[in-house]
Amino acid sequence: MASPFSGWRTTQMGDQIRSDGSTVGGRLSRSGEAGLKIELEGNSGDFALALQGRLQDKIEADLLALERAYHGAMTRVVEAGKGRLRADIVAGGFHQAIALSKTWRATVYPKSKNSLEVAGWFYTKAGLIIDAFENGVTIKVSNGSKFLAVPLAPAKAIIRRLRRGKMTGSRDSGPGRDNWGRFTKDDSYIAQVGAALGSDLIPIIAKDGQTGVLVAANDVTLTRTGREAKNQNRAPTPIFALTKTATLRRRIKGRQILDEIAKNFPSDFVHALAGELSPENRDGK
Repeated sequence: MASPFSGWRTTQMGDQIRSDGSTVGGRLSRSGEAGLKIELEGNSGDFALALQGRLQDKIEADLLALERAYHGAMTRVVEAGKGRLRADIVAGGFHQAIALSKTWRATVYPKSKNSLEVAGWFYTKAGLIIDAFENGVTIKVSNGSKFLAVPLAPAKAIIRRLRRGKMTGSRDSGPGRDNWGRFTKDDSYIAQVGAALGSDLIPIIAKDGQTGVLVAANDVTLTRTGREAKNQNRAPTPIFALTKTATLRRRIKGRQILDEIAKNFPSDFVHALAGELSPENRDGK
């Protein structure tokens, strides 16, 4: 905000001025006068506006501009933070990572934009997934199951095709679909993959009883894309891995990024605010 005296100009007409108008050790101006000249520069200074009865209008306008600058600065900080959180998910290498990253949301309050008490909020709609891959949790067999079935490359490819067909409602979805594009077996991924292959999946268990694989009962050999291989003279392709436990490796930072956003907020907000303020307010004039 401008200084209350920014609209005033003072001019000395002599080297040293006393209250009686005389000078000491100096010379008079050509007009023979000494003293202090005070004049009002224009009509834009705060003091000038006060004399004209318009100071309150300027104060209110400046406050409104500052409130909007605060909201704009908070929006900049929040959008940058959301971008970092989403980029973290994409860098994790997930399937459909861009879609998963968009579960990170952020908003700024209040919505009216006319307040100095602004706040930013980050949240996600996939908290369980993000927590799991942030901490690298271990999943164990439960509910009476003997093994966890972890899809391998061919099964992953088949599952992706089935999902894509389900989302598009395609009738030409390959094996495992009826004439309306619906799964004929929709109770588990194992059943869906088996139906897509046109074969039951049977287990082959290791001697220690702790691990194993699921293969097609017709001994089909598959490529990594889940398609039938041309050379069928090799051993059947493992489609699912069977295990008692599975550990999800840590793939994202999550909470670490949120902590960094909180730590850097004061400096980030000040920097963003400088970009939102008008030049005269930014320079402190």
